[in-house]
Amino acid sequence: LFLSCSEDVKPIDRMSAEDLANSPRIAKEKISGVSQKGPFIKGSSVVIQELDKNLNQTGLSFQGTTADNEGNFEIKSIELVSPYVLLKTDGYYYNEVNGNQSSAPITLYSIADLADKNSVNVNLLTHLEYDRVQRLAGTGMSVSLAKKQAQQEILGVFGISGTFANSEDMSIFGKDDNSAALLAISILLQGNRTESRFSELLTEFSQAIKQYGIWSNEATKAEIADWASALDLAGIKQKILSWQLSFEVPAFEKYVMNYWFLNYNLGVCDLASQSVVKSNSNPRSVKYGVAYMCQNGIWHEHILSSSSSGGALSSSSSVVLSSSSSSSSLLSSSSSEEVSSSSVSSSSSSSSSSSSSLSSSSAVPSSSSIAPSSSSATPSSSSNSVSSSSSIGGNVSTCGANFRTVEIGTQVWMAENLNCDVSGSKCYNNEPSNCAQYGRLYNWATAMDLPSSCNSSTCSGQVQSKHRGICPFGWHIPNDNDWDALMTAVGGSGTAGKHLKAKEGWNPYSGIENLDTYGFSALPGGFGESDGSFFNVGGYGRWWSASESNSNNAYYRRMHYSGDGAYHSYSVKSAFLSVRCLQD
Repeated sequence: LFLSCSEDVKPIDRMSAEDLANSPRIAKEKISGVSQKGPFIKGSSVVIQELDKNLNQTGLSFQGTTADNEGNFEIKSIELVSPYVLLKTDGYYYNEVNGNQSSAPITLYSIADLADKNSVNVNLLTHLEYDRVQRLAGTGMSVSLAKKQAQQEILGVFGISGTFANSEDMSIFGKDDNSAALLAISILLQGNRTESRFSELLTEFSQAIKQYGIWSNEATKAEIADWASALDLAGIKQKILSWQLSFEVPAFEKYVMNYWFLNYNLGVCDLASQSVVKSNSNPRSVKYGVAYMCQNGIWHEHILSSSSSGGALSSSSSVVLSSSSSSSSLLSSSSSEEVSSSSVSSSSSSSSSSSSSLSSSSAVPSSSSIAPSSSSATPSSSSNSVSSSSSIGGNVSTCGANFRTVEIGTQVWMAENLNCDVSGSKCYNNEPSNCAQYGRLYNWATAMDLPSSCNSSTCSGQVQSKHRGICPFGWHIPNDNDWDALMTAVGGSGTAGKHLKAKEGWNPYSGIENLDTYGFSALPGGFGESDGSFFNVGGYGRWWSASESNSNNAYYRRMHYSGDGAYHSYSVKSAFLSVRCLQD
């Protein structure tokens, strides 16, 4: 798959023979450089095309290829009339995220002024600024100023500021911030995308930023941030070193982490913010509402540990420090969603723990107190539809009594999202078709069948006796212990999503395959806010827990289309999430 030039690229405007004859020549013994996404492999095509002062092609071009797997090229005996050129590289490249050679080629561009240089690089920044430079130069701005403005605007999208070299002078191999910023952006945009989806993203980004220098695709920005927040940066560094093309990798980690810090609206983690706890306030994020604590320059996920007595807060190790300096701290995906065994000091967590007085082990009596067997859980062969003639919840107006069930380990779960039409519930976007497909969304008080005053501290004591909520008689809203038992039965939270998500109904994502191993058939109903807004149907599933974080917040479990895990988070009780009932 090849990236094409923008549809606004100007047509070839060849200089006349008289112009060519009368214009002074710019002679270059050779033009060299490096072509990188990661590095383009040996034999990739490199073309230099002359541009006039208006950045129109003159028709003069020179061709070459990369000489090695570092992407180095050299094109000799170049004679130009105009100093402006367009470089184009086509070929396969080394993927910085998975460490492998790409399975399809891409095309990257670079605009440069060769008046005072003999070396020009082609990379992701030169490509992303291409359309914007053309646009700005078309308004009469000089090429040099257009390139500098375009670069600053692109860096700004990723929360990067400061003074940097021209994009065509940057390389992903080096020690300075130029290399670190370029590599970070290349990693963030690459993600887990195939070459086809990566190319589509680059085209969408370039076209969006061309007009006003702004990329406003907030959903994709949040998706990138969620991916980056659980990224194994140490692993990426090792994959780059395994190419044996460089003995060092620039400190790209700080720019990757800073991107998701800012996207989650956490701000800078510095000495003034040490031990401060903030919540991710980006509603488009799958980690919306998750708390983070600033520690040693890094925001660490900060959640209630089910193993802690009295609901003490601990800081989850979504970021793992390497043995090197903190400025090069690395993230570990293996622990991005697990609770750390280390606890927060009493001086920094006392206020938080007091607001989280209910531990998951005491908030609600669990009906599944028997731990699942050590053997692998298998779905029951009798997980057919069952019928209940009992009324469901005190405030239910209509609710079908027939529903599918599935036995996993020692538990019997509903195998579909609850779809009971009660006051305090909603269909996603208020469309009945979404209720039919994904079930209804409920605020926490409705799910627990408690009065609206449940959002205050006066309601906490009612939870224990009313945990059946709107579930049928003999069923209840699962608490954190119940959810933990399910996670254990299916092999752990890190891969639970893969085994619990329905095979159909989720947005596709490269490398993610939903197996629905046990017939749980989790569906992504999205979620709603009290102001009537809705987010992420088809992408995210969130299910209430009966366990409270404090008087205003309760816990839930979440799964998302771009990952294999099932994770523990909390939300304000006024939010609208899905419900699964568990048999007593």
